[in-house]
Amino acid sequence: MGVNVGGGVGKAHLALDIRIIDAKTSQIVAAASVEGSASNVGLSGQGDIGPLPVSLGGFANTPVEKAIRVCIQKATDYIVSKTPREYYRR
Repeated sequence: MGVNVGGGVGKAHLALDIRIIDAKTSQIVAAASVEGSASNVGLSGQGDIGPLPVSLGGFANTPVEKAIRVCIQKATDYIVSKTPREYYRR
């Protein structure tokens, strides 16, 4: 019976600069930098239990993808909170 086990840690950090600009006046309404970080700890392995092969998976998402999602959510929250109500139309 043979068993191989491996693992790893992945980290990512991103920053986005956000500016809300009034298209009519070219004035900057608000500006900020948002940051996102993420990490993964993964376990992988494989082996045989009797005649049956066994395998454990790696990463479902990369840390970079998770950090991008964090940045996008923070940027969206910032834009919604800082855009004046009169800019919205129905």
